Amino acid sequence: MPTLTVPGWHNPVAALGNAAVIDCAKTAFLCSRNYPAGAVLRIYDWARAARGRGECVISGFHSALERDVLEILLGGEQPLILAAARALPKRHAPAVRRALRDGRLLMVSPFPASAARITAATARRRNEFMLAVAARIVVGYAQPGGGLARALGGVDAGKEVLHLAD
Repeated sequence: MPTLTVPGWHNPVAALGNAAVIDCAKTAFLCSRNYPAGAVLRIYDWARAARGRGECVISGFHSALERDVLEILLGGEQPLILAAARALPKRHAPAVRRALRDGRLLMVSPFPASAARITAATARRRNEFMLAVAARIVVGYAQPGGGLARALGGVDAGKEVLHLAD
């Protein structure tokens, strides 16, 4: 698997797809697994607006809500980055295969090929990676006292952080 050096991150990452996408200004999208129902529409609205602006979004797209955001974003034509919390997957949904084929998707992983499962530790490290390499951060919802809220406490003060729901 080829690797990339990513500005803002200390180690090369495994990569699949259009490596040039890594040079885009990136907006990280993160959301706690547990979120209030009222956050969903705000998150969907943000995703549609980001798609309309052609914004390059980096996310794990792991939870059900994040997969919904990915589906919305895949409906556009902007570049996207899927950051895995394990080794890069070998199988992909048809829309993901299309985006890879069209050269607008980059899949990255800061983990070795032996990291077969997602754990709390790999999700935390993946989030640290996204927060480090993104120019802007959008938080769908951060559970008070949760891992995402703690990770956001370490974000560079110069980065814009937008919270969609409190």
